[in-house]
Amino acid sequence: MGNILNKAFPISLKQEVKYIQKKLPLKLFSQNFSHPFQIFVDQENLFIPERIYFNEISKDVYESLSITQKTIVDCIYTRHCDGFVREKYLTNLLERGHYDYWVSPFIIKLTGEYVIEILSRIQKQVDQLNDAFIKDFLLENPPFHYLITQRIISYWNYYYRWDYSKEIYVGFDLIKYYTDCIES
Repeated sequence: MGNILNKAFPISLKQEVKYIQKKLPLKLFSQNFSHPFQIFVDQENLFIPERIYFNEISKDVYESLSITQKTIVDCIYTRHCDGFVREKYLTNLLERGHYDYWVSPFIIKLTGEYVIEILSRIQKQVDQLNDAFIKDFLLENPPFHYLITQRIISYWNYYYRWDYSKEIYVGFDLIKYYTDCIES
């Protein structure tokens, strides 16, 4: 089980991830993770679970962690099966600031999902993102960038096109933001 999370973060964070794994409420003999998606961070091949299926870390344990450890935990829980949990940990990341390049895929992945409240949260706090990190990550992962863009369009078409035109749907603002970052 732990090997899955080790593959989701750069090797430079191996000891931090190993420590955090001991603190997570993983279930024995149960599925804790779904299949991963593959991305590159600084040319390092990472595999991040699409979803995690275990309870939240306790508040006391979370508060006892270092900033880097909290950031890792926040990234892990952006993959949670409950959208409210994903949004909560995304909020932690955005409020702390986007200071680590390896956080980029966890934030960008959320924009390719159907939960409009999460897309709105990211769009409202886009100034908290590091444009250079977003640019570098998207250029390093063109198939991932393409997939996220297609998912934004697809989810708008399936769930939101009757309520929001392309001009006002938050997902299209995020596509434009990604394009602006790449072209800057």
